[in-house]
Amino acid sequence: MERKNTNIQLSTAQDLINRIAKSNA
Repeated sequence: MERKNTNIQLSTAQDLINRIAKSNA
C-alpha cells in the first residue's frame, strides 16, 4: 500500500513537471 501511494505521488509530481515544461516550452 505504501508503495502504491509513493508511485501515485511520483506520477503526480512527474505530471506537474511535464505541464511546467510544456508551459515553458
